[in-house]
Amino acid sequence: MPAKTSTPEAVTSTLCYYRDAEIISKVAGWLGENAEQKKYAALAEKIADPFNKRFLDPETGIYANGSQTSLAAPLFFGVTKEEDRAKVIEKLLASIKSNNDHIMFGDIAPWMYHALAGIKIGAPGFKPVIIEPYPVEDLTFAKATVDPLRGPITSD
Repeated sequence: MPAKTSTPEAVTSTLCYYRDAEIISKVAGWLGENAEQKKYAALAEKIADPFNKRFLDPETGIYANGSQTSLAAPLFFGVTKEEDRAKVIEKLLASIKSNNDHIMFGDIAPWMYHALAGIKIGAPGFKPVIIEPYPVEDLTFAKATVDPLRGPITSD
């Protein structure tokens, strides 16, 4: 049984809502539904600004209660404003180094695989596989391997 993490549900739920609005906006654009595309892009913006006002302390760079998910997820989803990124990244790295929310609890592992190493699911079953790493400031190297049914996938 996985350990309970300390990230507030409102953080993860709001970020999922933001991401859903982004996805719908993109799909509407692909389908040529320009009004719907603009509507959902505007909704994503309306979600991001209040999220930052509610959960981010701009002085400290800490989101919510400072859990690794609270820090990493806004960076991953692109909700963190550019002027706040450095402080948030600094707090996230400090949290990882001090072993808060230990990775064995699964709190940050998905972000490391999907964002840093860039291993993404192109379709169910990892077919095709998409490798698009998203490096962060001073990080010069990341390597990850996942082992789905089709066999190991490595990004390095």
